Amino acid sequence: SPTGLPRSPYNTNHVFKSTNHTLSGTPPWNPSDKIGPDAFLTDKVPGFPGEWEEGDNIVKGKFGTRYLTPEDPSTSYGEVFCLRQVPGDGNCLFHSISLAYLHHMSGRHEPFQEDSTRLRWYSDRLREVSVEGLKGRRVGVGTYEEASAGDSSGTEKSRNHLRGGAKVSYRPKMKLYLQGRTRLPADALVESAAAQYNITSEEYLESMKLDSTWGGGPEIVALSNCLRLPIHVYELCWIDKADKRLSGKEIGHGKWGVRRMACFGSPKFDDKGCLNILSCDCRFPDIRGKKNIKSGNHFMAMFPSSKDGEMKQPFIK
Repeated sequence: SPTGLPRSPYNTNHVFKSTNHTLSGTPPWNPSDKIGPDAFLTDKVPGFPGEWEEGDNIVKGKFGTRYLTPEDPSTSYGEVFCLRQVPGDGNCLFHSISLAYLHHMSGRHEPFQEDSTRLRWYSDRLREVSVEGLKGRRVGVGTYEEASAGDSSGTEKSRNHLRGGAKVSYRPKMKLYLQGRTRLPADALVESAAAQYNITSEEYLESMKLDSTWGGGPEIVALSNCLRLPIHVYELCWIDKADKRLSGKEIGHGKWGVRRMACFGSPKFDDKGCLNILSCDCRFPDIRGKKNIKSGNHFMAMFPSSKDGEMKQPFIK
């Protein structure tokens, strides 16, 4: 792109038909027998605290380190997650958070395989919300149903809800919660992100408004603050073939797990649940350990699961 921020090389209409955003005949990701027709990966993955979560770095609270740490790390894993694939069209961060958010709010998984119109609307809306948050304005999301009915009152009410209905103005110095006790002014966060691409803060925000521009840490922070929900980000980690916790066909082969990278919004917003996403190599799950791109070039949605395979119920207002 002219401003230097990474964008998807794929035309969005290649993934979503231009008329109603219906998915094309093949899934908009690398076909894999490890991904079911509902976009869920067939294998669940164990979750672990991040290697950084030690000493003074521990993020306490309901979803802090202790939430993931097993009682006996030599014989069991901590949390177990179900992963769900999303289209790799440059909007994967917003797709992933949308799926986690919709499940959090309704207790239902969004069906987008046949018609992705609703998912697309929420992803576009979350992109808008993140940019507004980075400008220093907390706004809400609204609903697809209100927008489809031509009723903007719900969206406007949602936009003003977090400010008690008062007239909203931009506050670039508004402090955004990162994790733990760390806060940072919105304009400082944007300036830092823009500097990585040798562009101005204004150019960064304008580029982030564009469809298919990759989102990252600043946008996750902004969304956590606007949604008033923690968003925890994980990365892939390979469980060695000799690990004593492996069983069955895993023994001698190893398996993938996920390790927490960041706890954006924790413990500040822990009282209403937590959204989880995975930053990974876009070829996952069809890659072997130690061959993945560690920096990640794709996002997926994550959902906590019980050890017997049932997904845990989300917090519902």
